[in-house]
Amino acid sequence: RGSSGFVWVLAPTPELWTKVLPHRTQILYLPDISLICHGLELRPGAVVLESGTGSGSLTHSLVRAVAGAPAGHVYTFEFNRVRAEAAAKEIAEHGLHAACTVTHRDIEADGFPACLAGCADAVFLDLPGPWKCVASVARCLRPDGVVCSFSPCIEQVQRTCAALEAEGFGDTTTVELLGREYDVESHQLQTRLGFEQPKLQAQWKRDNKAKDKRKRTGEEEEEE
Repeated sequence: RGSSGFVWVLAPTPELWTKVLPHRTQILYLPDISLICHGLELRPGAVVLESGTGSGSLTHSLVRAVAGAPAGHVYTFEFNRVRAEAAAKEIAEHGLHAACTVTHRDIEADGFPACLAGCADAVFLDLPGPWKCVASVARCLRPDGVVCSFSPCIEQVQRTCAALEAEGFGDTTTVELLGREYDVESHQLQTRLGFEQPKLQAQWKRDNKAKDKRKRTGEEEEEE
């Protein structure tokens, strides 16, 4: 209405979907998703197996990474029927069904389907007990395929690494991704050494001094 406002219309991306999707489970966010896609060595035309689907946050990024060629496909599995049906509906609504198949299946108990044996370039596991299906993963991966398991507890990591070693996997790496923000400040460099150099203080020190000053001012006003 009128001429004073405007609206930005953004093309849909997996990153935007991760920000607004309905949370049926805890989800993976962009830093983890980026590291996973890089570690899985994804490329257009690759075939990826994922378990479990959850809210579909990672699934959308996996589809984008492999869908640039006709053979690229993501087979994602979810043991909860309601979540599997919801994810399948979203994939269809977003026009990704040609490159993604959502299936209701308990991978820990039943493993990946036999029809996928020797078909996968990469496998991603986000399960309570990923070590339970490592044998099935080994049957599905092509030579030089990559498997990535996401676990919050080091005990899960230890058991999964032991199972991978027992199945003949090599070059196992454990990574913890930590986000860190940096404060960037600008200072004028004093080039004339005859003058006194300015004292540089971190932003948090200045903020604390300002807070202390406001606090003292408030106490003095109360006393008056």
